[in-house]
Amino acid sequence: MLTRLLFLVLALCSFLQLTFTLARVTAELETNFAVPTVWLAVTSRRNAMLTGLARMTPAVLLPDSVASGQTENCVAGCDNKAYCDPGGYGEFAEHAKCPLNVCCSKWGYCGMTSEFCGDKKVKRPSASYSPSTPLYTIVGYYEGWSHERPCHSFFPEQIPLGIYTVERPLHLNYAFGAIDPDTFEVKLASTEEEDLIKRLARLKTQDPDLKVFIALGGWSYNDPGPTRSTFSNLATSKDAQKKFFKSLISFLSTYNLDGVDLDWEYPGPDDIVERGGREEDFANFPTFLRALKEALKSAGGRDGLTVTLPASYWFLQHFDIVEMEKHVDFFNIMTYDLHGAWDRGNKWLGPYLLAHTNLTEIQDAMDLLWRNEIPSKKVVMGTAFYGRAFTATSTSCMEPGCTFESAGNKGPCSRENGILLNSEIMDIIDDRGLTPTLYKEAGVKVAHWDDQWVAYDDEETLQLKVDYALGLNLGGVMVWAVSHDTPTRQFSNAFYARAANRHGMILKEIDDNHHDQVQIKKTIDQCKWTNCGDGCPNGYQPATRIDGNKHNVGELMMDSTACENELHILCCPETSMPTCGWYKHSNSFCDYTCPDGTVEVGSTNGGCHSGYQAACCSVGTSDKKMPSMDVYDSCVWAGEASDCNADCPILKKYEQLSSAEGSGAVKCKPDQERKYCCYDDDDNKWTGGDWYKFENMFVQFVDDPLRCSSDCPGNMYRLAMERTGVCKNKPGAMSYCALNSRYDTEWKEQQNVTDLKDALGHFFQSPTCPNQDSGGLSTRDVSDSQARTQARTVLISILSAAYYNSDLIADYISYWNLKIQDYYSNLQFPGFRDDLNDWSGNIYSLDIENLADDILCNLEAYDDLASSSPVLSCSATNECADADSDCANAEWDETCSDFSTIEKRVGASRLYCFVYDDQTGGEGDTAMHSSQYQTVSEPSRNSDVRLRVIIYRDLADCANTEVQMVFLPSGNTYNGRPVHMEHIMEMNTEGRFLSDITYGRLDETSINAYTPVPAGFVSDAWINGPNINPATWGPPIGGGQSLTNSWWPSVRIFEAYGSLRNQDNFFILDAYLNFLKNRVWMWRRWNRGPLADSSMTTYVNDMTNPDRALTRMRSVITIFRYLNAEEVRRALRAQYREIGAERWIANQAWNLANPTQTFDIRPIWIAWFRNHVNGMITTSTSFLNRWLDDMETNWQGQTGPLAVRVLGDIERLRVQIRNGAVNIRIDDF
Repeated sequence: MLTRLLFLVLALCSFLQLTFTLARVTAELETNFAVPTVWLAVTSRRNAMLTGLARMTPAVLLPDSVASGQTENCVAGCDNKAYCDPGGYGEFAEHAKCPLNVCCSKWGYCGMTSEFCGDKKVKRPSASYSPSTPLYTIVGYYEGWSHERPCHSFFPEQIPLGIYTVERPLHLNYAFGAIDPDTFEVKLASTEEEDLIKRLARLKTQDPDLKVFIALGGWSYNDPGPTRSTFSNLATSKDAQKKFFKSLISFLSTYNLDGVDLDWEYPGPDDIVERGGREEDFANFPTFLRALKEALKSAGGRDGLTVTLPASYWFLQHFDIVEMEKHVDFFNIMTYDLHGAWDRGNKWLGPYLLAHTNLTEIQDAMDLLWRNEIPSKKVVMGTAFYGRAFTATSTSCMEPGCTFESAGNKGPCSRENGILLNSEIMDIIDDRGLTPTLYKEAGVKVAHWDDQWVAYDDEETLQLKVDYALGLNLGGVMVWAVSHDTPTRQFSNAFYARAANRHGMILKEIDDNHHDQVQIKKTIDQCKWTNCGDGCPNGYQPATRIDGNKHNVGELMMDSTACENELHILCCPETSMPTCGWYKHSNSFCDYTCPDGTVEVGSTNGGCHSGYQAACCSVGTSDKKMPSMDVYDSCVWAGEASDCNADCPILKKYEQLSSAEGSGAVKCKPDQERKYCCYDDDDNKWTGGDWYKFENMFVQFVDDPLRCSSDCPGNMYRLAMERTGVCKNKPGAMSYCALNSRYDTEWKEQQNVTDLKDALGHFFQSPTCPNQDSGGLSTRDVSDSQARTQARTVLISILSAAYYNSDLIADYISYWNLKIQDYYSNLQFPGFRDDLNDWSGNIYSLDIENLADDILCNLEAYDDLASSSPVLSCSATNECADADSDCANAEWDETCSDFSTIEKRVGASRLYCFVYDDQTGGEGDTAMHSSQYQTVSEPSRNSDVRLRVIIYRDLADCANTEVQMVFLPSGNTYNGRPVHMEHIMEMNTEGRFLSDITYGRLDETSINAYTPVPAGFVSDAWINGPNINPATWGPPIGGGQSLTNSWWPSVRIFEAYGSLRNQDNFFILDAYLNFLKNRVWMWRRWNRGPLADSSMTTYVNDMTNPDRALTRMRSVITIFRYLNAEEVRRALRAQYREIGAERWIANQAWNLANPTQTFDIRPIWIAWFRNHVNGMITTSTSFLNRWLDDMETNWQGQTGPLAVRVLGDIERLRVQIRNGAVNIRIDDF
């Protein structure tokens, strides 16, 4: 008993020594983390902390004093346990081992440094490599929102092909799709993204090795909200998985995708990981993956499955990577974002300037995988095409390890603090003339300016990371994100030398100049011996003798060998007649040696006491060959007349046949045969030869079994005769017959290429266009329709081609240029494509199919626009340039007695007057002030509103109504044109609405639409304010709480319209568009200013300057393009809802104070606004149709290039109206 008690006491004392408070540890760690000055020291400390975290406690890293047992500052607690069991702890340890097989120290804590592991080392994979060693995998993520950036927008076609492919054919990942939290169906965010993912998949037509995956999840997917626990719920529920599998397989098929990448950030208990997961996720995720992989195998080859993993121990420990590896193609490791602004406030990391992609920490993160024996080929290391940026504490300390105060300033394109795209970083470096610093061991570049500091990867450091990956024998590298690249694809191109597959891409060596042609092999007929008694076939003539033993001029080359009372005749193609003869006979002694320049084609021993005579024909010279003798010239009989055995010569080593009698009259020694030796040339040889192996046709005569036939089929050539086997000691002989495979290779244009060129030529000579009214083609016959279809296919292919074109696109450009140059010379590529790109800002941002249709229907217009001096341009004049311009027209303003007044000082608070029904038989009028707001010159460079600048996409094209969003760093002009601060919801809306609701009308023509709102609500409460307490009725809008009169409804409402405090929904708009938009918005007062009848009559009748009328009509449509732009529409919807909410706040206060006059303003606002939008649409459509008709009438009788252009642009504007361009989508408001 005493012994047992003593053991328990000792055990308790030992354990008490292992359990302690964090005071001493904290003090030492904070001392160790004083401002670091050495890069590697900083990164290794940070990594030690990060990878040592076994729980959310700093006690995982023991300073030397504690590790050595000096625990005087530690206090014991009987309820505390060690985290892991280093051996013998048993029930006094929470876990038997550490997560991810990291080391358990002798004190029972988990970590990866020597304090925990001692001398134990990680067994890392390795491989040798050279500068030419290719990467097995290069994976690129494309962001589905990258096209929305105001600068450096990026579209699928800008991705350089031939890089993001692998030996196992993968891939580009589209980021991100989402899983519906209720139905578990796979979805995209918008119809716009549907177009983008289709365009990404369409790249596979140009790169046959490319695969495209859908990436599901992402960091924000697990942010607080409805999708926070979706992954965890899915991994838990078999029923949810069935729904998900069915939807995913359908999704992959619909968008022609090849697999799925799961980016769950992150599984694990929500009270620890704080990402919406469960404890069971660790076991559920691998089970889910196994079921998913099995389901995908039934998807017809769309079974790719990858998973994204963190490089952080804290998150990675909740993934069962050992089990997961069995079911995935590979892991994408996010070895980036190792540092960021989040380090500030974290006492274990600290606000230090550190690179988010440094190799020092990446190596330790990779060690977590090697500890678990993950195959290196299943690991794809992440790289970043962006940098993490910081605002430094002091400009005198800008080295790694110095401190920062906050995230770096947001870039104009990325629009997020703390992140700069590589494309933005390159702009900054170029603009400021910076010289970045390379930290080679860490594998990063650093640039700094003012108080800004950014670490990033460029071509040089990406190569360092590639070398690192190759040295570990990794599966490859992954890029987040290809859509961060520069317009010249600077960083993707850094991978070209390591790309494993370049099929069809620009780096491919093209050794075939005939890829658009078909190879025609034309047989070149050879001289041939006829069958016994036959004449020459068609196209052949008998060869004549020229040898000295001929009996007369014109004597034919004949041979009686193996013929009975008949002759073989040597016949040659009449277009290629050689000179021939029998050589040589002298007093019965025969010499078979052929003269120089001739070869043996047959033999006879008639009249020869010894030897044989050879039939020899000329083969031509090296300069002028004899085609009919080419195959004979490629062969030679080896050996001598009697001593026949001999090997084939080196140059003619292919043995065609062997014969004991050579070509027919040789007498070899017993058991010897003479070999017929030839070149092995596919286009110049005898093929299909045999000794009578054709169903007994030639072996012997059926009617005379004692005689053999020396005949050959009509399409074959006799090369040798022999009297052996069944023909031994019998009349006649068997013949060796072969086919002639002498071909002359000709290249003929493929018929489909010829047809395509003909179609292009036909179309350009007489272009046709779809008839929008009838829905058919304005065409003379079917061939016109077919020609246009072909032209459309070619043009769409050229315009939508990826940055690195395939041979097919190069061919299309060649065909297009060849056929269009005589008709529309300015529309040749690549020049025309460059023009389109300049006009649009980025050609890939356009609807390519619509653009192609517009070009084909308006070839003259585009040809003129692409010329150096177009006859019609709408950029020649500035509408706001002088005092007589539209912008200065007094008709823009309305007097207070009319409706409202707008003070001239832009940005100032404006006074609005309006009339209302006093509901006593008369009318009242009142006034209210709007909120002050910034002018366009006031926002700082870093202001969000400077990222929301809307301009004409192509000002010169009078029928181009598209807009584009750009970045304006400063000033109040863009490309020389003034721009204005823009309220999307015009502030004159308020007075108009308040006036109408007192009459119970939607507008002057829609009266008695509802019960009028009490006049007092408008005349008194709205302006002076009922007793509204914001704390009771709702928070103040846009910072209104700071206003002394924030309880006034009019003040709160105008805050929602936009103010100095509420700038979220402002845009900067081209000044002329801003003026016209005000006119369109005030559709009930249309007939004023530049759109009034008087003004339009002047413009439309101006036959010298048609651009004046076209500009105004084009701009009306452009206003609707602007209001339908996704970001603008989102802002308009937000304003509509905010204003509606403020109206309801005031309404509730009124109802409480006036119980006998209660009403509900919400349905009134909905109905009024819908009617207002409809009024804008119908009034604008009517205006456009009227004046387009009048202008067309004026120009119909005119001729010449200008008339063609004007009439063409009128029709182009009409087409857009018919296609619904004059519309505002408010169905989701």
